[in-house]
Amino acid sequence: MQSSSSFVRVLKSYAVSARRQAWWFAAVLVSYGLASFFSGVLTPLVYRRIIDSIAGATDRLAIAPILTESFWMLIGVIFCYQLFYRTGDFTISAAESRTMEDLNQRAFGAFMRQNYTFFADRFTGSLVAQSRRYTRAFEDIADILVFNFWMPTIRITGIVVTLFLIRPIVAVIFLVWIPIYIAIAFWMTKKKLPYDSESAAQDSALTARLSDALSNMFAVKTFASEWEENAAFGQAAERDGTARLRSWRFNNILIAVQTVMFSALEIAAMYTVIQLWIAGSVSTGTVVLVQIYIGSLFGELFGLGRAFGRLMRNVADASEMTDVLARSDTEPFDRVTSEMPVLGTISFEKIGFRYPKGGRVFKDFSLAIQEGEKVGLVGSSGSGKSTLTKLLLRFIVPDRGIVRIGGQDIGGMSHQELRRLIAYVPQDTALFHRSIAENIAYGRPESSRKEIENVARQAHAHEFIMALPDGYDTLVGERGIKLSGGERQRIAIARALLKDAPILVLDEATSALDTTSEHHIQEALRELMRGRTTLVIAHRLSTVREMDRIVVLEHGRLAEEGSHGELIASEGIYAGFWNRQTSSFGEVLLTDEGEEGV
Repeated sequence: MQSSSSFVRVLKSYAVSARRQAWWFAAVLVSYGLASFFSGVLTPLVYRRIIDSIAGATDRLAIAPILTESFWMLIGVIFCYQLFYRTGDFTISAAESRTMEDLNQRAFGAFMRQNYTFFADRFTGSLVAQSRRYTRAFEDIADILVFNFWMPTIRITGIVVTLFLIRPIVAVIFLVWIPIYIAIAFWMTKKKLPYDSESAAQDSALTARLSDALSNMFAVKTFASEWEENAAFGQAAERDGTARLRSWRFNNILIAVQTVMFSALEIAAMYTVIQLWIAGSVSTGTVVLVQIYIGSLFGELFGLGRAFGRLMRNVADASEMTDVLARSDTEPFDRVTSEMPVLGTISFEKIGFRYPKGGRVFKDFSLAIQEGEKVGLVGSSGSGKSTLTKLLLRFIVPDRGIVRIGGQDIGGMSHQELRRLIAYVPQDTALFHRSIAENIAYGRPESSRKEIENVARQAHAHEFIMALPDGYDTLVGERGIKLSGGERQRIAIARALLKDAPILVLDEATSALDTTSEHHIQEALRELMRGRTTLVIAHRLSTVREMDRIVVLEHGRLAEEGSHGELIASEGIYAGFWNRQTSSFGEVLLTDEGEEGV
């Protein structure tokens, strides 16, 4: 039941893209179908005519006209076969290539529609493997359906009909044997599907393990964990090899069963036709024709049995991506062309939230932020600061309560409309393996080089960019690995400056900067925050000291709020944080600037 369900789901998924090339695929079926008929049915009949003419001849000159006519018939049949087969080659190339292009776009679009938690729970390498297998599997499945199902069906139908016209008893043998063979081969192939599915799953796990280790090689080296990583990868490789071996062993059993059944067909058919020849009921050419047809069927149906295995293996490869395409909890996206609305307050109203596999973060939490107000979020790790920004960006949705922007429930806005209103600078900046200019202009791709350079200067990034060999055209490497943490963060700040969104969210945005760089960045951010609603998460309290209001979170509740001066005077949680940090600032300032700290 599971194998049939997977097979149907995968074919339905492919059909969405294949239907857009319906005329091309129709041309493929017609071209290859005619090629199969000329090659597999008519060509042996021409040879039968030649052999019967030669076997019954007493005067060679008398049969010369018949042989000449048969020879021209053979040329015509071969010409038609080549014409239709070559036409099929060109049409299937166009049909499959265009369909695979559409599948690649659909797979990428499916990833773009997934929500934040989807990617948090999965390895990037595994997702890449699933996508590539999904597209490659279509090519193999399409070829199997055309070359191993459609073309053999035409040949087998033509062979059985021809034999019925020549000698029905021989046709009956074929007609009885073929359905039995197909049923057994299909049944055994379905039994093999779980082995193929397990092999595909272990392949994804192995790819994910490899990607995870390679993308974190710096951590592997710094922790001297090469041996442990190698051992863990070896275990994953062993599981992958075991699953693959089980699949291959079952395939060997399937081949053995096919071979036995073909031997039975050959013995039964040839015994029957020889007896008919002895009785004078069939000609020598018919005996040869039956042998040719048996050989043709052996190749077609033996390939069909193996094709069942390949088909199910490809179904298993494609099923993981098919599940992603079928997910309903997605974020539809469209190009946002409308103007940004005038914003009012940001409000969190009686928010309740619990992570699926974690504890409760918020219960009846409320917070109102006025338009243009600059609010700092402070609290210990796990107090809910980052969760609050994820709720605002709708990476996650509350179990209860409403988040509003300008009085509008963000649940009624598209994800693109919402996120175009927010410039977000995270603590861990990940850049694309593209040029620095492309990374800065990511939020506004149409920006000019002058605009890009202006914001880079504001973010104090222009100097180090121009020192690079290719300047703004320098490729930054995967996740920006060629740049330091501080350089990556200044690129992210420049990106936010260029986006010029009405809401600004800074999540530890200056955490990777040295004291001098932070001072310069603070100046740029002060200009950026003017007139904008700003939410700043910070552990370094100097970042939020000048905020209009500081909100202190503790275990998901609003513990304190007020200005820096008010909170210091209250001698509460914030004051404790401040005193602990300022007690160590002197040492930091002395190290950085060579002067005594305060």
